[in-house]
Amino acid sequence: MVQMAAGCSSSEEDSKKDIEKIIELAKANDLGALANFIVYRGPDKARKWKDSYDVKDGWEKERVDSMAESIRKIFSDDSSYEFGKFQKKTQSEGEWHVWEISVKNKSETKTVIFAMLKIGDHYVIGDID
Repeated sequence: MVQMAAGCSSSEEDSKKDIEKIIELAKANDLGALANFIVYRGPDKARKWKDSYDVKDGWEKERVDSMAESIRKIFSDDSSYEFGKFQKKTQSEGEWHVWEISVKNKSETKTVIFAMLKIGDHYVIGDID
């Protein structure tokens, strides 16, 4: 568990905890729970950027499975990670929490960016770069 740094707001800490939860769920391949942490970006305009995926729908389950696979590739069993720079950005979808995360494995260190939106009582992935 990563400790809250001096000066971190509770919303920063909450989004950080949700990223840690997302990594755990992806590694466990718990698609049902992980779906709640990925923002809906499908054709339903009423849900887009305002809801999370539902694995009961085949198309949505494919999106969640793809995201889980991407996360597992980034955060492999032999990797470690450290939270870096945090930013808040307001765009048309809402207030984004953007974290830079340094991921280290045996052969390299890379920076991954998680962009999160708050939906309901937790933060969801909008994008990973």
